[in-house]
Amino acid sequence: MILGLLKRYVLSKVVLAALLAVTAWQGWSLISPSPARAPAPAAASASPEPGLGGSIRAASLVKRVLIWLALAALLPLLLIPLIKRLLEKNSNAVNFALLAGLTLIDLAAAFVLAGFELFSWLPALMILAAGAAGAVYNYWLCSALERLRK
Repeated sequence: MILGLLKRYVLSKVVLAALLAVTAWQGWSLISPSPARAPAPAAASASPEPGLGGSIRAASLVKRVLIWLALAALLPLLLIPLIKRLLEKNSNAVNFALLAGLTLIDLAAAFVLAGFELFSWLPALMILAAGAAGAVYNYWLCSALERLRK
């Protein structure tokens, strides 16, 4: 019985926390300098984009999208106890603030993983699509939690 309770309540949170930690680690590996991506001397450098944004954009697009998907999916799941407490207030303003906050986090993560770039239409379009997808997912999750509460 105790093992069943531990499995039910603790294991899922540990797995979610581990997945979020792996996602954060992969994201950190994109922005932290590594010996393989160490900048070359200025005269021999062929990269026109030095700095943090250039190193993020140098990473695979697929890897950056997967990191964003994992972050956008796991963060609200880790915040379920907080979301439930906020939904119990039955306030439209609190619900809007919750959805806006989660969506802003999704937009900020998309902006960072796009390499801080909004100079062309493709990154801007991808960031807007990520924000819309994050908003829809956050709304779906919050409304599912609200239906379970009633």
